[in-house]
Amino acid sequence: MSELPVKVTFPKGILGFEQVDGYILDSDEQGILFSIRGEKNTDVAFLAINPFIFFPDYSFDLEDFAAESIGLMDISDAWIFTLLTMSKDISRATANLLGPLVINKKNHQGIQVVLNDSRYTTKHAVFADHPLKGGND
Repeated sequence: MSELPVKVTFPKGILGFEQVDGYILDSDEQGILFSIRGEKNTDVAFLAINPFIFFPDYSFDLEDFAAESIGLMDISDAWIFTLLTMSKDISRATANLLGPLVINKKNHQGIQVVLNDSRYTTKHAVFADHPLKGGND
């Protein structure tokens, strides 16, 4: 994602942070870990991942109204992220697969969608079975 960092706007906000709509999206050098931090309110910051790297079977249907709300015509023009919940031990990090962020690459508008899919929760273990997991094996 060489086009990062980039300003991203969430017109409806991110759940629990509806008052913040402007964010800066950036990534680590490997493009594995992403930061989404408030543009003006720098006290608001999230860590995120591309869920398809860690959960290859992850899938969901994006409702038309959600895509239209950010001007998304083709899903291939979207970045999809899931927010992380961290602990002191990174190997215990969890991902919110129930509330992915969808960002239109073309206009940098984003939306957090809440899925009605019983396969997913807000606390999926990220490194449980992944080769990038931390710790000593």
